[in-house]
Amino acid sequence: MDDDRHDREALVREHYDAPPELFSCFLDSWMNYSAAFFPEPAMTLEQAQESKMEAYASWLLAGPQSKILDVGCGWGSLALYLALHRGADVTGLTLSPNQAQYGMNRAKEEGMDSLVRTMVRPFLEYPLDNESWDGISFIGSIVHMEERQEIMKRVAQALRPGGRLVISETYLPDHAGEGLNTRASHFILRDIFGYSHATTLSEELQAMENAGLRVLRVENSTADYVRTLEEWLIRLRRTRDTVESVQSGAYRDLRRYLELGRASFRYGTMLQYEIVAERPRAVKRSNSGK
Repeated sequence: MDDDRHDREALVREHYDAPPELFSCFLDSWMNYSAAFFPEPAMTLEQAQESKMEAYASWLLAGPQSKILDVGCGWGSLALYLALHRGADVTGLTLSPNQAQYGMNRAKEEGMDSLVRTMVRPFLEYPLDNESWDGISFIGSIVHMEERQEIMKRVAQALRPGGRLVISETYLPDHAGEGLNTRASHFILRDIFGYSHATTLSEELQAMENAGLRVLRVENSTADYVRTLEEWLIRLRRTRDTVESVQSGAYRDLRRYLELGRASFRYGTMLQYEIVAERPRAVKRSNSGK
């Protein structure tokens, strides 16, 4: 494996491999570590995260026995939701052994371990047969991967015709990459997450199109992420003592990360987008010659 990529992955793993009990202090009961969707302002965080996962299920066209690959699966929230509510067969990939074990334990508790498996494996090392997946998702994870053209090419080859790709990610504004040049962005993308390769939305879409994927949907969810970060901050402040008992010094860093993140999205130095693309179906040609 490429040594440089191995080093980047080790930096990312450090954050996500922290004890799950630390993150449960401020996340919802599903353990979603990405933007919730708040179609109704009065929604709780729990309701908004379920609204988000239901949207992803629909965008992925997930159904009974659909074969879905969730790259950067975290603690298995989306994988478990797709199995429980859609009957999908889901494989989750993570760099964190703690996340993988947590996800498998939760699936077993819910009686879904026949449909859900989580494993520690980088996406670029996971074997993908051509036209073997109905859906592939990157929810808050592709930002940690530098080789976007290679990734999109693998996705396009692995999806069956009509198969869907769903990405939820943070992007930089198009103007002069200003989002990377702030102390807040550096703290979040490097100090907290270890390594991130933030890019612009246009660069991401170009990589998809270069790989032969057809973009179906692009939605700005920045306001939803601001609300999500506010909800996380409220929960974090309420559980300060518990956070410190799990990991000394974690409260200070997490509070700063969430406060800076909220400010960055609020003022537009970072943006959040949802992207849906598909591998086009083959066009049937007439034999009439017309």
